[in-house]
Amino acid sequence: MSSDSVDRVVAGWLLPTLVALPLVAALGLLGLRRLSERVAALVGVVVASVTAILAVAGAVAAAPFDAPGFGVESDHRWIPALGVRMHLGLDGVSVPLVLLTALLGVL
Repeated sequence: MSSDSVDRVVAGWLLPTLVALPLVAALGLLGLRRLSERVAALVGVVVASVTAILAVAGAVAAAPFDAPGFGVESDHRWIPALGVRMHLGLDGVSVPLVLLTALLGVL
């Protein structure tokens, strides 16, 4: 597999997972209100830690940052009938922001 095809495979799941994982975990915890606070906190820390690891993996995959455009990019049709699509990308400006957000989630 070439480096370009590996980047496409990584971008195909990494960026959507980076966005969806905290959302799914939060909705799951909201639905399971009978969990103890300790278990809920543990789930939150684990999900935030996995999100931070995914953010670091995305930053590494997006490097080097001297080239124009996105280092890692994911573009999916969401609602084709309306022409709506989900376009996610990591470049030199967004990587520090994603890493900071992931770090704050762990804190």
